Amino acid sequence: MPGTIRLTGANAAYILEGSDTITEDVVVKFPESGGNYVTEDDDGNVEITGDLEVDGTITAAGDVQVGDNPDGESNKDNLGVLSSPKGYIVARRSADKNVFVGYATGDTAPKVQLQANGDAYFSGSAEFDGSIEASKQIKNTSESENAFGILQGRAGASSQKFGVRGSGELRIGPNVESNDDGDVTITLFASGAATLAGDVNASRLFINNDKNPNSTNVLSRWNCQDADRVTFFTDGSSNFKGSVTAPNTFFSLDPDNPDNYVSTTNADGETEAVYNGPVLDVKESIRNIQSALYRLKAAVLIPDTTVDQLRLRILEALETITEEVD
Repeated sequence: MPGTIRLTGANAAYILEGSDTITEDVVVKFPESGGNYVTEDDDGNVEITGDLEVDGTITAAGDVQVGDNPDGESNKDNLGVLSSPKGYIVARRSADKNVFVGYATGDTAPKVQLQANGDAYFSGSAEFDGSIEASKQIKNTSESENAFGILQGRAGASSQKFGVRGSGELRIGPNVESNDDGDVTITLFASGAATLAGDVNASRLFINNDKNPNSTNVLSRWNCQDADRVTFFTDGSSNFKGSVTAPNTFFSLDPDNPDNYVSTTNADGETEAVYNGPVLDVKESIRNIQSALYRLKAAVLIPDTTVDQLRLRILEALETITEEVD
């Protein structure tokens, strides 16, 4: 029959109970100088009312809980930390408080902070092999405008292909952290400007400029070797430094008359006004002039021509031009 040792006090006692089921001695060590001892309640849980100091490893087959159980919807108001043998840790506290804080040895300021409201702060770089989903902002708290808040490149790459600087500048290219020629092929600036090293392919291109329409406000400028080659102005005028080659050119003869426009629906389903008034066919007009000049020359070269005959032939030569102008 197992024995019992009772150490009685004024109101209760410490009780050490023996057991017939144990097969090896169990050594119980009391605190060397003050402190509390571990007790076991009826359900087998170990309760510690003081500090627990362990020189070795702690192995737990069940949950390790500090404070109240924070796991599950029914415990949404509980404050505490739970480490489960199923492989997860739950911490719950006020939304503006940290649930994890990480320091580097010798530092007084934390390097990593994870808050209960979902915010995370990193004083260094963060690398992810998977996706990043954020319902709030991803911020770069560096004071330098040139510091990159976001850098992305495939695993194992020697350089980063996509980056966003603190100034709002977005870079894409073989090496966005470099300023060497060819390393950054696309740059979008916070001012709205953009630099592209390659071709731009688009089915339609719209340029909207809110400046007043006149011949000094530039709508679009195309340069080569730092010199203006083609310039379009907001009033519709343009300058070309070289030749303009086209199969034909048509001029609207009365574009200021609103009656010369009809409404049509374009491929995008948008309604737009299209000029449908009189036009000048430049190629046809030049050919008519050339033909008239040829006939004039031929009329002048006919020998023994009277003045009336020459006059009649000149009118015949100019008939096509006169009809075109009318």
